[in-house]
Amino acid sequence: MNKRVVAILLAGIIFSGMIYSHPAFAHNFGGDESASFIARNWELRAEMVGIEQDLSSQTDVSWHISKSGEYWNANDTREMGERNTLLAKEIPSTLSDIYTAANVTKPDPNVVKQKVDQLLGYLDEAIPVRIDKDKTQNATVQITAVNVMVRETLEHYGDALNSTFSLNDMSNMNATNMSGGSMSGMSAQTIVNNAAYTSAKLTAKYAQDYFDKNVKPLAPASSSVQVQKIDSTLMDLNQEIANKADPNSVMMTVHMQMHPAMITGFGLKEASVPEFPVPTLLVIISIVGVIMITRLRPQLRQ
Repeated sequence: MNKRVVAILLAGIIFSGMIYSHPAFAHNFGGDESASFIARNWELRAEMVGIEQDLSSQTDVSWHISKSGEYWNANDTREMGERNTLLAKEIPSTLSDIYTAANVTKPDPNVVKQKVDQLLGYLDEAIPVRIDKDKTQNATVQITAVNVMVRETLEHYGDALNSTFSLNDMSNMNATNMSGGSMSGMSAQTIVNNAAYTSAKLTAKYAQDYFDKNVKPLAPASSSVQVQKIDSTLMDLNQEIANKADPNSVMMTVHMQMHPAMITGFGLKEASVPEFPVPTLLVIISIVGVIMITRLRPQLRQ
């Protein structure tokens, strides 16, 4: 095909995407109290294990401690007390012990590990105590918990890169792409917040593990294709974060591949607009067009 024709066609695709793109078109999933508690349970684990892994840096430890306050607070203690007074006492008490042990001038890794392992045992007990059995056997509730963990993973990864935009807003894929970000995902990004990066890696891993153990067994027989897709994209997400991939690549994996499979395979409820309205499709086409231009540029110069 003539070089000029190729260039004009690709430019037209990109231009149409820019015209029709609209920041309102983003995933906005409905919440579930049980799913939220399950996700926060595992996110709290990530911060505690993060303290262990980053124990040599007081700055990183402080970040993990501060972040953990989002996953267990006085309200959680009160609600747990309505079902199990012992856990309502032991979980916040052990959290306090971990904070104290990790905040000394020269923390002892063995002491911190002992306390973290103790807390993880309590958190294992907390889910069946706090969550009714019918919820733990509900595939949609369970996939919603995984999705919450994935959202938190993207937030952590954005913090790790000191991103100026939300990775959880799919409309930013077009905006960041047009600002000149690499779409190849080949060049490693610079990590500016090590603690957030640790949390991103751990939360992504826990999302994958939780899906394998708790969601797959509940999956409807009719959703085998979607289950395989979610499984592969969770592996991709873990690998991309490990490789410090470009945020656009990470967002494409989650918003364009994982979320559609969650919606169609498990009935994950989207609270805003229908999946992939025309403007969003055009944005996707625009991104693909830029990838094509980048790859064809050396050929067009010949």
